[in-house]
This record gives sequence, C-alpha cells and structure tokens, in this order.
Amino acid sequence: MANSIDNLSETIEPVAQLLKTPEKRATRLANYKGYGPPDLCYFVKEERGGLFSKPKIAGYFHYVYGADVSSPSAVAAYVKDTLNRSQVEYVSAQTRVVCGQ
Repeated sequence: MANSIDNLSETIEPVAQLLKTPEKRATRLANYKGYGPPDLCYFVKEERGGLFSKPKIAGYFHYVYGADVSSPSAVAAYVKDTLNRSQVEYVSAQTRVVCGQ
C-alpha cells in the first residue's frame, strides 16, 4: 500500500503492529522534558481489493511539529484538512481512512 498524502512523510505500520505506535508513545510521555514530544497523527487506512480479495489494512502515522493544538477545533481543522487531501488523492486507488487517533 503506497498511498501516502503528497508532501507528508508517513510511516506505514503493518496490520500485525496496528496501533502499537500510539501505545508505545503513551508509555514514554513521562520521559520527555521541556516542550515534550511532537504530536502523533495516526490513521488506519483500508485499500479495497478486487472482487475476490480481502481489503488490505495498515496503520499510517506522521509527526506534527508546531501545529496549533490549543483548542479541539484547531486539531479538528488539521485532521479535516489532512483527510480531505487524502480522499482527493485516493479516489482512483479505492483507499479510505477507517479510523484515526
């Protein structure tokens, strides 16, 4: 599954490791000093297969530096913009975002 969003460096996590990165990050938050760690944006994406094949699922994540996270609406605007960019690019690939953190 090579469906990444343009100008966004995403890391792919295979289905066997799904949601492990947010769990590992949460256990290490106390170790960060100063401004703390960068924000983690995590999406689970599904690429639909053919007529007789199962969909492929993988976790995609990227780190966000310097984004405004002072309010829930600012975070929602970032996520909405990211999802809108991904949906425009994935129309032909039949890929969709299943969930996110």
